[in-house]
Amino acid sequence: MPNGLGTFNPPPGLSQSDIPMRYTYPGNEQPLNGANYTSAAANIGGDVVQTPIFWDVN
Repeated sequence: MPNGLGTFNPPPGLSQSDIPMRYTYPGNEQPLNGANYTSAAANIGGDVVQTPIFWDVN
């Protein structure tokens, strides 16, 4: 690859969509900081492990 990084190949039995792209916010963030949690999650496309992080341009 031009950037010097290799390609990640998932182990047998898994697909690329099984690999988390990011950590979710901590479980206590929503009840303790609901308004900001909701805003932050909306700004990134949802608080799920398959939401790409800002430097993941692929």
